[in-house]
Amino acid sequence: MRVAVVIYGFAGKPAPSTKDTQTVVVNPSGALVSLRTKLALGDTVFLIHKSSRQEQEVRVVYLDTYSDRETRVGLAFKKPISDF
Repeated sequence: MRVAVVIYGFAGKPAPSTKDTQTVVVNPSGALVSLRTKLALGDTVFLIHKSSRQEQEVRVVYLDTYSDRETRVGLAFKKPISDF
């Protein structure tokens, strides 16, 4: 299931930056997205569902270089969410 999302609050930036993307996979525990922005395991960012405007604080739990420009990033919700 692909869901349009916005991710913001990247660590190490002087002001919060935002990135539009979509989920590759989403489930009650979290989501997998592709990003061109560098993140590290353990980073905390915010994920916004573009349609519902539902916002969740998430933690980076998985990183995999997908291409020269993109990384697949696994994001974990603080608690399971069945309707994200």
